[in-house]
Amino acid sequence: MNYARAMSPIVLLVPAAGSARRLGDLAPGSKEVIEIEGRPVAEHLLAAGRAAGIHDILVLVRPGKEDVRKKLGGGADSQAPRFVTIASTRSVPETLSRGLEHLRPDDDVALGFPDVLFTPADALNHLARSFDGSPACDVLLGIFPTDRPDKADMVEVDAQERVRRILVKPGPTELRRTWLLAIWRPRFSRFLTEWVRSGPSDREPQMSEVFSDAIADGFVIGAVDFPSGSHLDIGTPEDLNRARSRFLPPAR
Repeated sequence: MNYARAMSPIVLLVPAAGSARRLGDLAPGSKEVIEIEGRPVAEHLLAAGRAAGIHDILVLVRPGKEDVRKKLGGGADSQAPRFVTIASTRSVPETLSRGLEHLRPDDDVALGFPDVLFTPADALNHLARSFDGSPACDVLLGIFPTDRPDKADMVEVDAQERVRRILVKPGPTELRRTWLLAIWRPRFSRFLTEWVRSGPSDREPQMSEVFSDAIADGFVIGAVDFPSGSHLDIGTPEDLNRARSRFLPPAR
């Protein structure tokens, strides 16, 4: 059942401004529109957003990614996403900060990644419900099991389901959860914008770093665990082939 939100709408930001360098000839166009199960991979996220009652979906693309607009822009007016073309950026936080410029100051924001498949399919719906029931949280993360800490940012939560720390692709660790989805309030949007302005200039910053610094600054970040969930990032040839071979379960 679609979630009918009683308060102001959530805007789903979809960062689709990256490239598919690791996929080589497997992705002659944008990786976000590679077809999985007969539809562009990003459409799985858009459908999850609509099922969560999110009808304002903003897809962020860079110049040259017209195939994303073409493949994702169809449908009824109430269902079609908006597109914003931004100058090339070096990181997801910077891409998102450009997207925030096109939102209202009081918008709540959801984040998902258009090249990541996840189960359960209604995870974003459940996260939105939990977000509305967690007024003390500035940010709520959807966390999923993973056994690939060399490829995932690992999340530690306390007994109150609040995030203590996030480790960026740490390798061997006792942690067993990664985050894939997020919803946050306008206060965090302002923090993200300022963080990007003063963030590191000598390397590619990560969204998990923004969350970690927000925690250190007193923000409350909660977590909703999907213990039976799974996920698959199609950004490597190995994982793209796994996604296309549906007899294989998505990698945790």
